[in-house]
Amino acid sequence: MQVVYWESEPLLTDLSAVQAQVQRYLSAPIVLTAPGLEPRTIEPQTLAQWLTLQPATGAEGQPTLSAGLDPGQLRRLAQEIQEQVSYPPTDAQFRFDDAAGSLVTVVDSEPGRTLDVTATVALVEQAASQMPPADSGGRTVELPLVEIRPALANEDGPGLGIVELIGEGTTRFTGSSAARVQNIVVGAAQFDGVLIAPGETFSFNYYLGEVTAEKGYEESIIIWGNTTRSDVGGGLCQVSSTAFRAAFWAGVPVVERWAHAFRVSYYEPPLGMDATIYSPQVDLKWENDTGHYILIQTYVDRDNNSLTFRYYGTNPGRTVEMDGPYESNPVAHGPAIYRDDPTLAKGQTKQIEWAKDGLDVTVYRIVKQDGQEVRRDTFFSRYRPWQAVYLVGTREEQ
Repeated sequence: MQVVYWESEPLLTDLSAVQAQVQRYLSAPIVLTAPGLEPRTIEPQTLAQWLTLQPATGAEGQPTLSAGLDPGQLRRLAQEIQEQVSYPPTDAQFRFDDAAGSLVTVVDSEPGRTLDVTATVALVEQAASQMPPADSGGRTVELPLVEIRPALANEDGPGLGIVELIGEGTTRFTGSSAARVQNIVVGAAQFDGVLIAPGETFSFNYYLGEVTAEKGYEESIIIWGNTTRSDVGGGLCQVSSTAFRAAFWAGVPVVERWAHAFRVSYYEPPLGMDATIYSPQVDLKWENDTGHYILIQTYVDRDNNSLTFRYYGTNPGRTVEMDGPYESNPVAHGPAIYRDDPTLAKGQTKQIEWAKDGLDVTVYRIVKQDGQEVRRDTFFSRYRPWQAVYLVGTREEQ
């Protein structure tokens, strides 16, 4: 039997070039440096693990191999370092000084920092492909750190257009429990210093955030359905109602506002100027249509039991007037309700709800531009009747 065979030349005949490449890659460690970071060394043993050989074409078109480092490994390393060296920028915070009539910086801005991951991968690959300088003992890569500008820097203040008071609202919380006052103080603080950009829609619930005991809120009375109950954050509608009144007098378009189901003494007079909230379904929203930023500042006066919201910005030449409130469709409240309460001594009575008649209330807001009426907004509230509620003690004395 005759055997037939063919001879063929090997595809790879000269690996001297790739051998030299590999020698360069493994010739010395690579040291990564950056301000505030301990130098990080990639040893030749690690480089050898990351080394890859890929098909390539030589100078004369002959097939060969090309050495390189696994980009996935380099990117993972760069991302790890990025987490170590990165920090966010600090935005400037401003406050309007009523006495001086100007905006002042109360918290200075600071730039943030991060690492350019893509550039880091390229720089390490480039350094690894070269022989180290004579007598250097290694190769050094200065990591490409990138400065992150704050969204709001100190120098941005004069351009915000915050030059005057454009709207103010005040409510009183006389007679509130200590827990309710605490909730008002904590809630109002979430809005102090908030900036609303031109064209932005303010959402009360967004800036309020979570209402939890961990944030300093306490249990107090809230309206729930046809009755009241104790819940964390009771009293926050005082905050939303005050924010609504400031928006009313600023003349900004009110996108969402809900009246309470029942009349609440804290918000009277005037009638029909309250705004309830219950995150996330029930919100208070208004739009900044002034063409400039609006700065919100809040003030809690414990001595006079009052809460004030002030909106600062640039008045676009308008004035605001109130027409009303107009009352209609009164509904008499029902008879008082008496509930047994075993926590009270027998014969003791405690009133926990005060009667209010039901009522429809309409308030009109007239917005004028250069003395001419340009908009008339209607704010309608339908309040259901509210019965007085008494707790009657049933506990027998021992």
